[in-house]
Amino acid sequence: MNRAVNGDIVVVEVFNEKEWRAPGDEVVDQTSELYISLISFLFSAFLVTLKDDDADRSGEEGESDNDEVIARETRHIKSEHARASAEKQPTGRVVGIIKRNWRAYVCHIESDSLTSQNATSLAQQTVFAIPVSRSLPRIRLKTRQAPILIGQKIVVTIDRWDVNSRYPEGHFVRALGKVESKEAEQESLLLEFDVPYRPFGKAILDCLPSEGEQWVVPPKSDDANHIWKDREDLRQLQVCSIDPPGTVSLTDCTVRSLIAV
Repeated sequence: MNRAVNGDIVVVEVFNEKEWRAPGDEVVDQTSELYISLISFLFSAFLVTLKDDDADRSGEEGESDNDEVIARETRHIKSEHARASAEKQPTGRVVGIIKRNWRAYVCHIESDSLTSQNATSLAQQTVFAIPVSRSLPRIRLKTRQAPILIGQKIVVTIDRWDVNSRYPEGHFVRALGKVESKEAEQESLLLEFDVPYRPFGKAILDCLPSEGEQWVVPPKSDDANHIWKDREDLRQLQVCSIDPPGTVSLTDCTVRSLIAV
């Protein structure tokens, strides 16, 4: 069973080339069946109309036209199969997981997973949490707060995923607020895309000037070491940075005491 999630480092067994498939294989197969059924129907309808000599003569012309249609559609089907064969991509299956990429996931409780007897009960029960990301499976978790959490965005982490289980197991971390509320949806986006938004800790704040927000860039004439030469204070502007994929730390321009070159 494939128990890997997006971002895991896995070991993959590549199937034999005969089992490789192209993105349009299924579509081509369905189209072929449709054409064959349509052509068979046209032939059956045509043969029923043959009643006299005039019909026979017109039928010969009709057969010629249908032969041309059949030949053209057959060539089309063959060309589609040839194209699909040329586009075949390797397929395989996950046989091992080297490193997991489990993290905190934003979810909501699936209301149907609560039984009618437990819809208002605060006894511990097993429910399913549906992640915001569609690339993830439902997460099974045990909680006493299920009735309270219905209709809320929550944070869930995965604890384990047994070999014989279809779904991973996790636990409830905290609630973010009502679904579709501004605060909950905003925090959901920040968490889901792993954007740091918590207040800076004391160790970081101690590195800032003691004047705090009252600090100003010193005049160039007072800057003996030219540390602030050609720099400008941009704290009055709303500035953000867009980092490339794979970046895990934000650049200096996101610090509240923003000094840009």
